[in-house]
Amino acid sequence: KKGDERVRIIKTDSFIQVEVSNIANPYKNKNKYDIRTKRLILQSYFFYDCQIGIWKNWSKTGKLIKEVDYDEPYKLSVKDIITLVNQKFNIDLLDMNLLLNVDRYNRSVPIYNIISITKPNTRGQEIRYITISADNGEILFDKMLSSEKDFNDIYRLEDKEK
Repeated sequence: KKGDERVRIIKTDSFIQVEVSNIANPYKNKNKYDIRTKRLILQSYFFYDCQIGIWKNWSKTGKLIKEVDYDEPYKLSVKDIITLVNQKFNIDLLDMNLLLNVDRYNRSVPIYNIISITKPNTRGQEIRYITISADNGEILFDKMLSSEKDFNDIYRLEDKEK
């Protein structure tokens, strides 16, 4: 813990993982090291729980063996989505005081899902569920969900898209 930065270290029999996050924004990165050689074997980046950026894998001897660009399928970047959601919905995806979740999927149409828990109520919580095309920023879905039926309808729609 240093200022707003947080570090979490996980040690297993085969690796040590160092996760660096910040309480002021939803970005984090994880570096995984071989337990015996102490060499970096995986470098990864996240926005909320979305895999972002270029991930790199190295062998235990330090040779780069794989690079995956998790941003490649998405014409709209994370920064583009942050701006778009702020302009169209007045939701600041960087505001860690809001109860938000952001996911993105590369299915038949690459999409971003933004879930905003707006307020608790007597039946549970009201959630605003927004789906945005990652190709052109078109709003594909925007609905307040407050009942179990609403939630089940959403999950049925998602299952059909898979």
